[in-house]
Amino acid sequence: MSMNYALEWIKKANADLDTAKTLTEIDNPHTEIIGFHCQQAVEKYMKAYLVSIKMKIPKIHDLDSLLQICIQNNSDFANLNREKISSLTDYAVDFRYPDDYSEPTLVEVKEYYKLALKIKEFILPKVKYNMEE
Repeated sequence: MSMNYALEWIKKANADLDTAKTLTEIDNPHTEIIGFHCQQAVEKYMKAYLVSIKMKIPKIHDLDSLLQICIQNNSDFANLNREKISSLTDYAVDFRYPDDYSEPTLVEVKEYYKLALKIKEFILPKVKYNMEE
C-alpha cells in the first residue's frame, strides 16, 4: 500500500476531528455523535500509522486491539492512556443505538476530543517519518 493511502486515512481522521470540534460549539449538541467522531478519528489515525509501516489494516473498530497492534510495532504507543482510549471504543457502536446507555455529557466528550487531538499529535510525526524512509 502506498503512503498516499496513509494520507487518505489521515484526511478522513481530520474530517472526523473537525466535525467533533464543530459539534461541541453548537447549542444542545448530540454528545454521542461527538463521541462517535472522536472514536472514528482515533481509529483512523491508528490505521494511518499501520498503513505507514506497511501493515495490513484489520477491519475492526476496537481501539484497544488497534492500540495493541501499534504497541507491538512501536513501544512508544505504550505511553498512551490505554484505559481512556479503550473506553472510547463504546462510541463506535454501542452509543449509536437506543439502549440502556445514558447520554454522555458535553464535558466527557470534550475530554475525548482532547484525547483525539493528542493521538493525532502523537501519530502524525510517526507517519511522516515512515513516509520519509
